[in-house]
Amino acid sequence: MSEREMPGIIGIGKSVGRKLVTNHDIAEAVAQYRNESRGRNPDLLPRLRNSVLKMLGPIGTDTRYWADEEQCTSDLATEASLEALRMAEKSPREITSITLATMSQDYLGVPVAPVVQYRLETKNGIPAKDIQAACAGTLYALHDVFKDLTSQFGSGGPQLAIGAEVLSKHIHPSHPDTYGLFGDAAGALVIDMVEDRQGDASKVQFHLGADGQFQTDLLIPGGGTKHPTSMQTVEDGMHCLQMNGPIIEAQAIRRMAESTEAVLKKANLKPGEISLFIPHQANKEIIIKTAKLLNFPIERVYININRYGNTSAATIPLAMHDAYYEGRLNPDEMIVVASLGAGLVFGAATLSTTGLPKRSTVSKLRFRLGSAFPSR
Repeated sequence: MSEREMPGIIGIGKSVGRKLVTNHDIAEAVAQYRNESRGRNPDLLPRLRNSVLKMLGPIGTDTRYWADEEQCTSDLATEASLEALRMAEKSPREITSITLATMSQDYLGVPVAPVVQYRLETKNGIPAKDIQAACAGTLYALHDVFKDLTSQFGSGGPQLAIGAEVLSKHIHPSHPDTYGLFGDAAGALVIDMVEDRQGDASKVQFHLGADGQFQTDLLIPGGGTKHPTSMQTVEDGMHCLQMNGPIIEAQAIRRMAESTEAVLKKANLKPGEISLFIPHQANKEIIIKTAKLLNFPIERVYININRYGNTSAATIPLAMHDAYYEGRLNPDEMIVVASLGAGLVFGAATLSTTGLPKRSTVSKLRFRLGSAFPSR
């Protein structure tokens, strides 16, 4: 690495599940499930639907995309990677390493990154690994890639950092607090050494952390070594996502705010020098409260939870993709991203957008069309 170079994001891609699911779809499924369990009283259905819609309101999600029966995590990750490579004008054969964040592997015990490596037809033998840091996974993946690119022991560039999740297959109407929350998506970033035109290298910083005392407040309790799969765990609904909402909300606000303050201090930056704040899209109220604590004006806070729901590890690259094509993420700026996930794991990063290509009129039009027909 020369003194005039730094790791930079040169390509962004996304993919979402094929099924568009509205709040009314969620309300209907939950209402039908609850009504079945209460003895099938049709008169109860309108009240049950309204109860679910009222619960979904503060979350801020109007729609989300779910994978269909044939789609899995590696499908979305591969599609997002191909779009990111096209933006970066790189061939899959040029990629030197893949780091993929997910908590929803195609097969238990098999990392998704090697599957993506195979499907992209990269060079044989390049490193490909998964990171399991829940919703904060892509933040951790970015940290690893940036560190690798600047290390004498690294693989060189360009590298892929991917966040991909299919959590719709781990939720059920019996748990309405999580059933309407999650969407399926993947976001991919191509990262390589770029010219440090703005002198931003020292401003790119990470602040990561964890607190295991909250390990059971957001989890899939069944299927691991603590509660191995059995008829009982299936009957008890232990293979669905479960969440202690009040605790997770309080921790998300606190940890994202603290991590963002810490990373800004590391980078010697003030909030006014940040062009865009991209927090994890868990809940609109969480986003607004976190931004308020940090004194970020809402017009510089990116929110797309209304379109996709909580896509876990895919959230940050998915938001970066849409912000770029909306004209809110531009080359040669400094942004902050922050996240919290199960574990708990959390963190924030100050990132330079040096390296991103300038948008063309064609690409802006493509995004507007793509918003109506998202990448599958």
